[in-house]
Amino acid sequence: MINNEMYSKAAEILSEKGLYHFEKLKELPKLPGLGGAGLGLTYYRNIDELKKYYIKSNLISEDFEPELNTKFLGIEFPVPILPSPMSGIETNLSGLISEYDFIENLFQGCKKFGTLGLCGDSNDSTNNYIVPELIKKYGGIATCKPRKNEIIIDKIKKLQDNGVSAIGIDLDGLGGVKLFQNKEVYLKSKSDLKEIRKAIKVPAFLKGITSLEDAKMAYELGYDGIIISNHGGRSVDYLPSTLESLIKISKELKGKISIGVDGGVFSGYDAFIYLANGADMVFAGRAFLNAIIAEESDGVESLLNQFYNELKKIMMFTDCKKIGDICNEKVVRKEH
Repeated sequence: MINNEMYSKAAEILSEKGLYHFEKLKELPKLPGLGGAGLGLTYYRNIDELKKYYIKSNLISEDFEPELNTKFLGIEFPVPILPSPMSGIETNLSGLISEYDFIENLFQGCKKFGTLGLCGDSNDSTNNYIVPELIKKYGGIATCKPRKNEIIIDKIKKLQDNGVSAIGIDLDGLGGVKLFQNKEVYLKSKSDLKEIRKAIKVPAFLKGITSLEDAKMAYELGYDGIIISNHGGRSVDYLPSTLESLIKISKELKGKISIGVDGGVFSGYDAFIYLANGADMVFAGRAFLNAIIAEESDGVESLLNQFYNELKKIMMFTDCKKIGDICNEKVVRKEH
């Protein structure tokens, strides 16, 4: 879990404002986007599936210093854990923090740690599209909601003109409450995604993949990566956990396309289980939201350091000298 003091501070701030806090999902009214859809089944499946795993320790070994650096989308990263692309924060937190300040704190904290930040695309960030300016200032990766192609391609041009490192299409952004109700987001056909891929000159990925069929399609359409995600359980109910989806997808596509995954990640140990089951990069959303609410950019840097140290420790416990050594032989799924 994230640092107890920082976590408690975030919980206190959110509670004072009458806002949602993830551990009280069933107790508090759900704001658009931040709660769990329906009964919260998809949200809890992500967490519950992780809890079914043991990590196997192997402690008789020559002493070593684990190497946590890795590649995702052809880009070097110091640790295989990144923030999930988040947006709509100003609306969903009832003005507690502006969209600009949220993304800036996220990017700034990631840069202080030595990695790239990610951000999303929402009404809060789009009316006056603030993302390219922040990308130019800090560097980073951006995702675009599945709007009309001409709108997406205009955003892609602005992002690339300002030095974005990679661009993703947030397919499961279709479930965004306001965007869906206002019919501002759309399903994307193969021809739509081909046109978008042609416009992207940097590494490109699709986010919101939960089925093997969609993952194969992303690969066939020439995308460099996918992020397996059910939007943190916030879009629709009754979806599989992202870990279950990861296992099926990685069996067929590992090594062919960069595979990212999110869902229920609050520690480096959670990340280890995803990595052991075939992920190349692991993403966390709510943990970073809490970190920013509590400590702004310092909270982001602190959380990344925590993830780094936890992952480093469990790599030593499992005799994994580098990220590539983390495999399914290092974990056991309990059957009951």
